[in-house]
Amino acid sequence: MILPANTLPQIGERITDKSAPPDDGAVREWIGPEAFEHWAELRNWIDESYPGVFTPDWLHGGRNRGWSLRYKKTKAFTTLVPEYRRLSAVVVMGGAEREKFEERRYVWRPQLVKLYDEAKTYIDGKWLTIAVSSADDLHEVTELLTMKRPPCLVGIKQQFDIKVVAEGVEPIANCVRDRKTFHAGNLPRTNKSLRRQFP
Repeated sequence: MILPANTLPQIGERITDKSAPPDDGAVREWIGPEAFEHWAELRNWIDESYPGVFTPDWLHGGRNRGWSLRYKKTKAFTTLVPEYRRLSAVVVMGGAEREKFEERRYVWRPQLVKLYDEAKTYIDGKWLTIAVSSADDLHEVTELLTMKRPPCLVGIKQQFDIKVVAEGVEPIANCVRDRKTFHAGNLPRTNKSLRRQFP
């Protein structure tokens, strides 16, 4: 972002210089080292939970919205917004996700419920913009994303290392087929030694 001399950006300002999408170095410098840790953790979680599913792309929304990193397959999954000294994640809650959210209303933290209740409902759902500034914030974002799209399990070896994040959500075979995607329900019934790995 290009600023006039002696002008400090305000917390929450976007990266608006449209000459090129920001790289990791630029993102880290803009949002700060602590927020960048959450940025990296969330991106790694998406890559590990949905291998081969998403190819994130940078979008420039003009002078006010600036750059954001969108994860989308057939429909929007999440958008990460690098803001000055903070990170925000945008999660769109469609009808199915709102129903699941309501079922767990008293499990979520009060601040997330307040954000959810105050968010306007559009034709494609509620748009939640969640500031990620702690491990708890990061955990709730991954819980919401798991409701939108259950994580996949990839390869026999990795099956034993991946834990399903959200309570009551089954992992499904939604990864690319050439990566030998599996989930507990697809394991052969005759292979009891494998099935016992999934309580």
